[in-house]
Amino acid sequence: IEVLAVKRVGKGYGTFKDNVDISGRISDFEIAKELAKQTIRIPDYVTREQGVAKTIEWLEKYNKHSFLWEWQCQPWLKGELGIAFDENGIFEFNGKQLEYDNEYGLREVK
Repeated sequence: IEVLAVKRVGKGYGTFKDNVDISGRISDFEIAKELAKQTIRIPDYVTREQGVAKTIEWLEKYNKHSFLWEWQCQPWLKGELGIAFDENGIFEFNGKQLEYDNEYGLREVK
């Protein structure tokens, strides 16, 4: 499963590259295009217990009930699922604590 990864920045979100809140500028073509490049793959071991279908269902609900729903109005992001890591790069997912950073990528925190 692939998702777009964003990082919480204040009350909004941004990319891991520059740590600037872009949430209010998502309708900007260049911002949305850059955000569309922030794809990461969720490892199989994270989805194995719940299964792919249930994980996608959870992600769809998460996106629908979070601030990421606004992506569906932007052609570059429509249909994409995303996850928002906290300010420290942590996201709780399927009972696992995942961490993302630019140097090491995605990994599970044990």
